[in-house]
Amino acid sequence: MSIKIAQTIIEALESEAEKKGVTPEELLLDLLLGVVPEEDKPKAVLETVEDILSKADKYASDGNYKEAFKRLWSCTSLAFRAYALKTGKPKPEKLEDYWGLAAELGGAAFYALYSGIAAEAAAAKGLSDGGHYKAMRSAIEKLIEQVKAS
Repeated sequence: MSIKIAQTIIEALESEAEKKGVTPEELLLDLLLGVVPEEDKPKAVLETVEDILSKADKYASDGNYKEAFKRLWSCTSLAFRAYALKTGKPKPEKLEDYWGLAAELGGAAFYALYSGIAAEAAAAKGLSDGGHYKAMRSAIEKLIEQVKAS
């Protein structure tokens, strides 16, 4: 299914996402997740993560690392959110929340959290580096797989 959204709505979504410090995809997910049955929410979040990861790759291949790094942080935070949904925990909002979920997940989760935080910082500073992008992406992809398997 494909839905056409008016340009005015897209611009408002982008503006609001910028104000909140999230990607437009993440804001849209927040707005729409309420209509998803509870048992399907983790799957919906993980499907969104995979879509955002593809967009991050596209931005990176175009040399737009600021947007690519923003998407990597979004994927990280949403992967932890999917895990929280799977385990009945509240939505992570603060570093302590992510830290606790990473400790619970163990394995690659801490490295993915560090990579996600570094990606967010790189986006804020406008840093661009394909090698760092690939390393961060790899760590975050492992987190996604770990959450799917949990």
